[in-house]
Amino acid sequence: MVFVLEDVPEAQHLCRKAAAYLADVLEARGTCGYNQRVRWDCDSLAQALLAGHRFDLPIRNARSIC
Repeated sequence: MVFVLEDVPEAQHLCRKAAAYLADVLEARGTCGYNQRVRWDCDSLAQALLAGHRFDLPIRNARSIC
């Protein structure tokens, strides 16, 4: 969602909220996946890291899985 709406000014608060959620997931789990039933994967991790970086969110616990 963050990258689909990144050029829509009215949606920036939603993008920041989504990025903050992903940063929280990374902080708690160290990685992420498509959903709870799918194991972690590199593209989901990369998207979460990019979203966090876009909004200057601290992501301290991410681990390399690729």
